[in-house]
Amino acid sequence: MINWYLKFLLIYSLILLLNPINAEILNNKVPTPKKVPVTFEAHGVKRVDNYYWMRDDTRKDTEVISHLESENKYLEGWFDSGEDLRDKLFEEITDRIPKKEDSVPVRLKSYEYFRRYEPGNEHGIYIRRKNKNAKEFVLIDVNELADGSEFYQLANWSISPNEDLMAYAEDTTGRREYNIKFKNLNTGQTYENRLSNSSGDMAWSSDGRYLFYVLRDPETLLPFKLYRHEIGSSQSLDVLVYEEKDPTFYLSVGNSRSMQFIEVNISSTTSSEVRLIDSESPEESPYIFLKRESDHLYSIEHDPENNRFLIETNWLAKNFRLMAVDLKKSSYKDEWNELIPHREDILLQSALAFPDHLVIMERKNGLRKLKIITKKDNAEKNINFNDPAYSAYLAANPEYYSDKFYFGYSSLRTPDSLFSS
Repeated sequence: MINWYLKFLLIYSLILLLNPINAEILNNKVPTPKKVPVTFEAHGVKRVDNYYWMRDDTRKDTEVISHLESENKYLEGWFDSGEDLRDKLFEEITDRIPKKEDSVPVRLKSYEYFRRYEPGNEHGIYIRRKNKNAKEFVLIDVNELADGSEFYQLANWSISPNEDLMAYAEDTTGRREYNIKFKNLNTGQTYENRLSNSSGDMAWSSDGRYLFYVLRDPETLLPFKLYRHEIGSSQSLDVLVYEEKDPTFYLSVGNSRSMQFIEVNISSTTSSEVRLIDSESPEESPYIFLKRESDHLYSIEHDPENNRFLIETNWLAKNFRLMAVDLKKSSYKDEWNELIPHREDILLQSALAFPDHLVIMERKNGLRKLKIITKKDNAEKNINFNDPAYSAYLAANPEYYSDKFYFGYSSLRTPDSLFSS
């Protein structure tokens, strides 16, 4: 089966080749920026940058803006003559897509959550319900939020522990500077207070009184400050919980799947560190799970039924291994217990904990493998994929206390599909 995306590229390329280009555009010269040599020297090596003058961090240099506008105008001229064919092609392709489509419902506590696309809408509608036969409740219609905006992205959203409040992060500029807003799901009211310039990450305290979020550096956009926000208060009153001073590291925050901890992940290319806050004691300082070490990457997964944390680590294991430890002993690697050893031909990629099972994602011979391990007897069950080449992944599995997990699968003969096991 020929992938529809490849078909699209082929047809679109033919349109560009066969469609007559605006003669005025062909006669115009390609906008070419001037060269102003600037020499840089580092590590004893000199480098000349002819276009350094175009760097404009203020986004206000009229000469740079004028050149970019001329490039955009030139590009538009190339594509103007093919507009009718593009519209026709777009309609032909979209006619093959279901006009109304619901995502697979995912349960979180009392509700099932899913996204719906309706005919003529560009964005999704987020909905929840008690069960498939219950009344549906619209959380947010992104089409309404995006109305009148040249750009709109809903980056993230999260429901408070009492299920009455929704926090969602939106970007209206395209710079990934997200504003977090709050909506009362009982009244439908969106609060006036919002959290500006965030990374979009968020985590709740167990009582729903506080939301933790990460602030970006206004110039570099690096997420580097963790704040605690009290719902209903002004952002100016938010408390700085942690600031990362090393610009090679960046912050992210989220709730553990058990909802018992707020996880603060501090990461660079070759090193990582996790700090934890008890969600029932949100005003306490973060606890360091294990201090960062050079060339040591690790991530954790809370497994409350076994009173432990799972650790995916490359400590003495270039392809990672799975270990476990009690929180009180997490700072001492000698106390970590090995669950899955390092293997030379298999890369450990992810581990999810459930009350009775572990779900493991690995990569071997370039292909991802999924397996279920029963905690009681360590029995393993592989999820078999019959295609010789495919893509598999763990889908959203937000709830620890669940009797099923979701995974995605696609191949050249199987469209992207979601399954549960």
